[in-house]
Amino acid sequence: MAGAVSVDEFWDWRRANVHKTVADIHCMLLDTRPDVRFGISPAGVAGKSHTSSDKWGMLPCGVKADDWQYKEIYSDPLGWLYQQTVDFISPQIYWPTTHSTAPYEPLVRWWSNAAGLYGCHFYSSMTLAPLEKNNTPSQRSEILRQVEANRALSMTGEFGSVFYSAKFLGKLSQDIAREHYSSKALSPRICRKGGEKPLSPSGLSSKGGVLSWREQKCDSGKLRRYAVYAFPAHLSREEIMDTGGDGIDSRYLVRISYGCSVAVPMGMGYAVTAIDGDSVESDPVFL
Repeated sequence: MAGAVSVDEFWDWRRANVHKTVADIHCMLLDTRPDVRFGISPAGVAGKSHTSSDKWGMLPCGVKADDWQYKEIYSDPLGWLYQQTVDFISPQIYWPTTHSTAPYEPLVRWWSNAAGLYGCHFYSSMTLAPLEKNNTPSQRSEILRQVEANRALSMTGEFGSVFYSAKFLGKLSQDIAREHYSSKALSPRICRKGGEKPLSPSGLSSKGGVLSWREQKCDSGKLRRYAVYAFPAHLSREEIMDTGGDGIDSRYLVRISYGCSVAVPMGMGYAVTAIDGDSVESDPVFL
């Protein structure tokens, strides 16, 4: 039959259509809202030796579980990373560290390496659903081990976690806050878009425990937030800076605000920065 295609060619055509859709969405956002981050949360296993790892120049995913998404839903996440059409990837790694065919830690290591190879952020999607039926200390410890793995095995320097579903978060919140999220933090900076620093706030003043400043104009549609820092007044500006050169130390971060005034503890030194949608921070202004 003239013009007939093989099953493999048909599947490749379907995956190419998915790649094009992802690329079109990415281009649309760059044109209309370049400050908005675009990411996808695919199935947790991809890039096996018999699917797509060789095509995109990656070592194959070494777990025993199958890359079912490649042929069943025509999803090839390595292609999105290679083509740089997503800002972040958040695979659904919904298995425990002890799973026989899809253990959590090897998958985190593989995905983080894949994202880092192509200059993309990686945030593991973790499930909290087991807590609904088994809210025990051992199950909560398993979730915390996964958070620790996200941080220890990150190849990209971004240590984010995505929790599914939010309705279960209350069952874990005290343990997480005490052991792993005791300090506030800014979202990881997207650097590859090449944006300049936003303008710093101006007119910083304090009255009656309220810190205020004037909003700076920004590009239409550009997200703008403010990071508010409070630190012991006797510390110098040099002493409050992050030792890694990443702005003010996050231990002094007290609030992220979309407005231009916040309540702050009195008798402290203060600093405010502007943050754009890529989490690029302006130079601080001090009071």
